[in-house]
Amino acid sequence: MKIFDSHVHFVDPNRPEGILWPRADSSIYRRHLPDDLLKASKPATLTGCVAVETSRRPTDDDWLVRLARGSSLIEAVVLNLQPDTRGFESRLEQALTVEKFVGIRLRPIETYNLQSPELLQSFGLLQQEGKTIEFGAKTLVLKESFARLAAQFDETTWILDHCGHPPAGETLSPQWCDGIVEIAAVPNTVCKISSEYCEAKSWSPVLQFLIQHFGPKRLLYGSNWPVCTPTVDLVRATSQLTQLTGNHGQDIMEGNARRVYCAAPAIEAKSTGEI
Repeated sequence: MKIFDSHVHFVDPNRPEGILWPRADSSIYRRHLPDDLLKASKPATLTGCVAVETSRRPTDDDWLVRLARGSSLIEAVVLNLQPDTRGFESRLEQALTVEKFVGIRLRPIETYNLQSPELLQSFGLLQQEGKTIEFGAKTLVLKESFARLAAQFDETTWILDHCGHPPAGETLSPQWCDGIVEIAAVPNTVCKISSEYCEAKSWSPVLQFLIQHFGPKRLLYGSNWPVCTPTVDLVRATSQLTQLTGNHGQDIMEGNARRVYCAAPAIEAKSTGEI
């Protein structure tokens, strides 16, 4: 089965400016680049990936753009662009010159005021340009905010990261379920299934609940590599997920993410400058 990984992170601690994430005391504090992802995956089945920035620092957006320009494996980049700060319109204009730029991710989500006029104005600009918006929503309050924003900006594809962060265990959390139902009821939302939530059989109820409410066409596989590496073997995880999703596997593992991130016509690059 072909795999298009919709959520990976690339980092290099040897960069002159260093990195903010992961921290130096982390078990994943080392180089993680496209060649390393290929080694961890089945190269014959991994057809491409979406690189997602983890930092609010502008220089990290710039570095990821340069990396993507030199890698055919990276087919799309999700940047931060600091949408809640002054100058976003200018940063977005420059990002639009990057052919692989597809949207933004709010992280760490706890640092954002999701009701601020500046942020809402930025969301409007992103909607005008057909770009996606995503973030992880661990709490019910954040899930409610996610659903509200998706309904307000209903021409934007809103992407919920990491299965909406369900708690581990065989029993589904009522708060998680309520949040998922509320988000899935908004038709312009989709949800990413990450490797941490598909390798163990105990996650089967979570996946079945997501399929029930989002439907098989609104779920995307995203490994969350290399965050998942301390506990997850990518080859085994994708095999497990394929079994759990049955006839929907090809859509979830490849087709849906390509449609969400890559279906829009590519924007012709107007500049090779940094953003």
